[in-house]
Formats: sequence, C-alpha cells, structure tokens
Amino acid sequence: MNKKSQSHQSEGYFLSLKLGRRTKRCSKLQGIPPSLSNKKGAQHLEMIIAFMLFASFSFFMLYFIHIPKQNKLAESSIDILKNKFEHETYINLTKISLKLSSPQVNCFLIDLAGIDSNAKSIVRDESYSLISSSFDSNSGTIKINSNKEFFFIYLSPDFINGNLGECNELQSENYEIGGVEKLNVVSYKKIKDLESKYNDNNQYENLKSTLGISSNLDFSIKTNIKDVTMETAQPEDSVAAASTFTYQVLYSDGKIEIKEITFKIWP
Repeated sequence: MNKKSQSHQSEGYFLSLKLGRRTKRCSKLQGIPPSLSNKKGAQHLEMIIAFMLFASFSFFMLYFIHIPKQNKLAESSIDILKNKFEHETYINLTKISLKLSSPQVNCFLIDLAGIDSNAKSIVRDESYSLISSSFDSNSGTIKINSNKEFFFIYLSPDFINGNLGECNELQSENYEIGGVEKLNVVSYKKIKDLESKYNDNNQYENLKSTLGISSNLDFSIKTNIKDVTMETAQPEDSVAAASTFTYQVLYSDGKIEIKEITFKIWP
C-alpha cells in the first residue's frame, strides 16, 4: 500500500469520527428525554388543578360572604317595615265611659268638647249592644238614642256616623264621664288598603318604597286577621328574616281584637 492510499484511509477514518460526534450532539439537542417530558406535563396539570381549586374557593367565599350581607340587610329591614307599617295603619281611638243619673226616654245630647276632634262615634251599652249615636266633631257634642244608664263611647275617624235628629241636651249634673283612654290601634280599613296595593302588581313596588323596603328585597305580612292576605311565594334558596308582633286591630263597628302580625323579608 502506498502512502497516498494510506493518507486517504486516514482522512476517511477521521471524517467518520467527526460525523459520529456531530450526530450524537444533534440527537442530544433535538431529542427530549421521556422523563423530562413527563415532568413538564405533570407541572401543567398541577397548574390547572391549582387554578380550578382557587376559582372554586373564590366563588365559595364570595357566595357565603354575599349571603350573610343579604340576610343582615333583610334583618335590619324588619324594624323599618314594622315602623312604616304602624305609620301607615295606626289610627287614634278614644274610649270614654258615660253614666247617666237617670235613664232618658228620648235621644239626648252631651258635650264632649276638647276630648277629640275629626272623629266619628260608636256607642255600646253595658251589655255591649250597639246603640244609635252621632258625633259632631265641630261642636264636640254627641247624640245618643237609648234608655239605658251606662255607655261606652268610642271615637275614631274610621267609624261611620249615624244621623240623629233633635235631641235633648243634658246638663253636666245629669251625667258623669268616667275614664278617658286614648289609644293607637291598627285600623282594619287601612290594612285592607295595604292589602289591595300588595296584591296589585302595578302598585307593589310603590308599596315597597312606602314601607322602606329595598328594591332587591321582597316581603310578606302574615296575619290571622279575617279576609287579609299579603303573602307571596318565597324562593327555596333564599333565607328570610321574620318577626312577629301583637297589635290591637280596630274594626269599623268599634270592635277591637288582639291579632298577631308577622313581617317577613327575603332577598
């Protein structure tokens, strides 16, 4: 073998070594070991799970922070509703006991000036039977048509006055006025007015405003008062605040009943 052929063989050998080294380097750069690929995939999965947990926790916290705020708003609104309800339904009632020195055959008139004004009368005898009467708020005199000796007189704007003719005026020595009691009672007539507005979709929102209830809340007024219904369906997922109070309710015939009224508010 001559020197020239030996030289070519040596060059081929060294070239093959260089190419082999380059091939190994490229494989190291281009190829990704399986362990590294799995590690990166696990990191991505962990990030996704962490984000989902964070989002769920944030929603959970916002939901349960929001609910107590809404419930607290409903609870604070109960007192406002109660006060506004009383303002809208309370009415003055004056109760007077009257005793005559002797029965009167005909209609009689007595002076009650200074006791009440802007009122009408209901009169009952000691057996609580209704007696014909008429109260003149301008003069403060009342006419009573009865031959009994003892009477209960009720004066209130809710009553309907009778219409009695001429009556004999009694002098103060012929009768005795007993206790005079002034009360604030709930008017049945005014409750019925509220009920009408409550059950009218066109007036419900205005009624809420009148009663001091926020637009994002709803309410009901539950009571055992005859023929009064102010209730609506409450969503199952809402929590209501409710309180019950006792009131004296005055009817147009002068009867007074003790009734419970429950105020309920929910978001």
